[in-house]
Amino acid sequence: MKPRSVVCLGLLHLALSSVGFSQSVPKLDQILPRVQEHVKEFEHSLPDFICDEKITSRELMGGKTIHETDIDSTFRGTRNRDKNPDGKYQPFTEWRDIQAIDGRPAPKRPATDRTLSLWRRLQLDSG
Repeated sequence: MKPRSVVCLGLLHLALSSVGFSQSVPKLDQILPRVQEHVKEFEHSLPDFICDEKITSRELMGGKTIHETDIDSTFRGTRNRDKNPDGKYQPFTEWRDIQAIDGRPAPKRPATDRTLSLWRRLQLDSG
């Protein structure tokens, strides 16, 4: 038997055997509420945190790096206990302050009230 015939017979066998075993795929409107509930549980379980992070971004072409960027930053996350000024409740907020890009200091931004409040709260919780 020729290789082409073997492949065709194999594909035909696979197609015919899978007809009897097909499962119904859940619809998107059945999946989304479950995913949203899991996201809410996750957001409510996260603690407040501050951490240093290093992000390396590479642009590849043909498997070779043609450009690379390193970013050093401070990453913060906090649980929100109050509603936002727009009246919506967002249980968890994250943000990052970029410290350096490719080893050069990033332009400084003034610390926000929110950053200072989180920092004070973390110091009180740890002390």
